[in-house]
Amino acid sequence: LTSDDSLPTIVAGDLNAAPQGFPLSERTTQNRNSIETLMKRNLFQTLPVQSPATPQDLTYDSLQPDRVIDWILIPPQWSYADYVVDDCHLSDHRPVYADVIIVNKPSEIREDHTTVP
Repeated sequence: LTSDDSLPTIVAGDLNAAPQGFPLSERTTQNRNSIETLMKRNLFQTLPVQSPATPQDLTYDSLQPDRVIDWILIPPQWSYADYVVDDCHLSDHRPVYADVIIVNKPSEIREDHTTVP
């Protein structure tokens, strides 16, 4: 990812990481944490914002969740209308989905990838 934010980007999935202060947050042997690396670039916002995450926010494992490692990161100018971790046991992770409010719609993005003011 680059800091060129001319096109909105969503990052979603199992990042196998939780920010410092969240349950079971860990770092690699190189002192890295993927979610913290993405958040430090100020290109995204996410829910839950801070720990302690509520039991409804925990995504792994699906039967007895104890951590948040599945994320939907959206651009800072967008907003979450809804954010849900589904209590589903079809996988080892609970599904996460969100409705977002998009500030700049695709029709407001020029051919040169800049946004219409």
